[in-house]
Amino acid sequence: MEKQEIISELYSIRAGLSLISENADIINQSEEKIISLKDQEKESYNSYQTDKNRLSYMTNQIKEEEKGKYPLLAERRKFEEYIATEKTAMKDAGEKAESKAWSRLVPFLSRYDTIPTIITNVFLMAVSGFVFVILCGILGNIIFGDDSWSAIMDEQTMNRVIVFSLIGGMIAYWLICLIVFLCKKKKIIQDISDEIIKDHTTKINRWQIEIDKIDLEIEKYDKKIHELSVQKSRLEVSQQAYTSRANIVISSNNASRELCKTVIDHCVKENIRIRDFLTNNYNVLTVADWPNIDLIIFYFNTGRADTMKEALQLVDEQRRNGAIVHAINSASREISGTIQRNFNNLSSMLSSHFSRINMQIEDMSFRVDKLGNEMRGATELLGGQISKLAEVNRLQTAFMRKAAKSTAELVEDMDRSIDVKVTVNY
Repeated sequence: MEKQEIISELYSIRAGLSLISENADIINQSEEKIISLKDQEKESYNSYQTDKNRLSYMTNQIKEEEKGKYPLLAERRKFEEYIATEKTAMKDAGEKAESKAWSRLVPFLSRYDTIPTIITNVFLMAVSGFVFVILCGILGNIIFGDDSWSAIMDEQTMNRVIVFSLIGGMIAYWLICLIVFLCKKKKIIQDISDEIIKDHTTKINRWQIEIDKIDLEIEKYDKKIHELSVQKSRLEVSQQAYTSRANIVISSNNASRELCKTVIDHCVKENIRIRDFLTNNYNVLTVADWPNIDLIIFYFNTGRADTMKEALQLVDEQRRNGAIVHAINSASREISGTIQRNFNNLSSMLSSHFSRINMQIEDMSFRVDKLGNEMRGATELLGGQISKLAEVNRLQTAFMRKAAKSTAELVEDMDRSIDVKVTVNY
């Protein structure tokens, strides 16, 4: 085989590896899409769980606030009952005043304590008795003359006069009290009624102040409960919205994952088919030596080797010297520059080889194009990937795009993309 033909086949293998590397990139994008969909669903679910936990927390908080209100409400009801009792008592103030009015028959009873009241009334009765004696003496003197007054002042009758005068004074005292009471009864009843109403009103006002204080505390609880209820309502709406969107999103994501899986499956199968085609049709070099293609082309282009055997011997020598990696990288940079500079010349030289490879992938590309038409609306990213897979002339494009990569890297892409295991988690 001529030197130029060997170089052409090596470039053809490199072009096939470039196309495999492009497919490997599509596999990476599809795998990343699957992961991103999973992460998106996980993030959405975590957000849903966070809102759900917050909803549960707020429900418990509302219950705690309601529980905090219960003692205040009970105390408020207690004072309201007191007020209701006092208001009922106020309605009966007239009847109570009438029953209490007779206590006012005793003078000063409502103004003093018991002992001062007794002392005061005894003193008044003594005074009234003395007055009664004086009045009786004066009256007797007027009616019966001086003898009646002398009889009163007689030492023998003095004791009896004093006793009877006291008894008469007591009777006169209570008689006067009764007369005064009967004359002032209505006013006394009204005064007692006003005092009863005033007393009840004072109690009602005092308890109303307590109720106002309790109402302020209850208002704080109600305000907090209202705020929590508003937040709870928003979270409930968010939960309902999530539930309504969940089925649509899951269905869409499942379709996207299935499409990713289809693309990955196709890329894997196409890469295997391209590898098998290169292996079966380009026997100039074994698969084990494909990582050294750049170095071998470099040896041919620089005149260091004229046959494949010489080139492989030089590769083995580099490997023995431990400089194979450096040599491959240097050759890769040189080959990359050659491809960029002389692509048109290489394209004409490799056209027959490219045509052979294109014919092998044309049938599969046609099937991918049909798949793209059926699932075009799934996702924009995957739609673009399918469009790339459907281009038969992408071999030359891949050849140019992957010019900067070494064949060692292209072989790594091939090995990884062929051995990829597709898993789709729902």
